Amino acid sequence: MKKILLTLTLVALVSNAFAKEQTKANPTHRVNDIILTMDDDRRKAAFKNSILSSNNTCKNITNMVFHEVKDNKAYWYVDCSNKKYEVYVRNDATGTTRVTSCTVLYLAGKKCYFNSKK
Repeated sequence: MKKILLTLTLVALVSNAFAKEQTKANPTHRVNDIILTMDDDRRKAAFKNSILSSNNTCKNITNMVFHEVKDNKAYWYVDCSNKKYEVYVRNDATGTTRVTSCTVLYLAGKKCYFNSKK
């Protein structure tokens, strides 16, 4: 029940932020701004829900790193009890996410970033 409420809360926040963004001359990544303001527990719950919803496994999130915003997508790297994932979040009305295993990225010659640029 908590997962459903958290997801609904996030969707409501994202929808509100998206509506406000449409009126700005220079929009930012409002969805990522919301994620950054969440406390760690809420952020972990949101990412865990995204990972599980994409048919991946995640017992316990041990690390989350925001890497960058590129092409209107916020890239996050999430470590779930030694299973690592790239989660990108689109700046759309629902904060659409895409989850990719870092193992798959490594096989494709790409990187997962677990060092913050901040």
